[in-house]
Amino acid sequence: MNIRLLTIPVEDFLYGFALVGGECGVVGVFYPGENMKFDHVAVNVENIARSVQWYRETLQAVVLYEDETWAFLEAGGIKIALTLPRQHPSHIAFDIGPTPPDEFFQKARTHRDGSVSRYIVDPDGNAIEWIHYPSGPPGGAR
Repeated sequence: MNIRLLTIPVEDFLYGFALVGGECGVVGVFYPGENMKFDHVAVNVENIARSVQWYRETLQAVVLYEDETWAFLEAGGIKIALTLPRQHPSHIAFDIGPTPPDEFFQKARTHRDGSVSRYIVDPDGNAIEWIHYPSGPPGGAR
């Protein structure tokens, strides 16, 4: 299995994803393991506060975290990240479990909430995030 990392030019994004010389390189062989579970879907929005209000009113979403640059919600048993296009790609995320393989950490980045992740893309350019929560996932059990 040969997996490509998401290519994001530094000048176009404020947040880098495993950047090497301005772009991401080839990951090589890496399988996240049998403990992998769906974690969240991230959608890009233009205004975090306005979108949080809409998701709360329309889907009765519960806010797990919110600031001016991103929000983390739960609605219908699914976690939704609201992100700004210049900081994160739209993506789906998989929690890779409590003990990821060492290869995961070689290109992983730590986020402000303490989670550790790395991004890849599928053959059609869709972003996939592998995420690890060293202190356990927000809101409870895996």
